[in-house]
Amino acid sequence: MLEILLSSPIGILSLITVVGAIAIVVGWVVIWAYWMRKER
Repeated sequence: MLEILLSSPIGILSLITVVGAIAIVVGWVVIWAYWMRKER
C-alpha cells in the first residue's frame, strides 16, 4: 500500500498533506497543554 502511494506524485502529495495535518494538530495540542499547565 505504501509503495503504491510513493510511486505516484499524487500519492506523495496526499501523504505529505496527511502527515502535515497530523503534525499541525499534534503541535496545537502540545502548545495548548503547555499553556494550560503554565496558567495553573
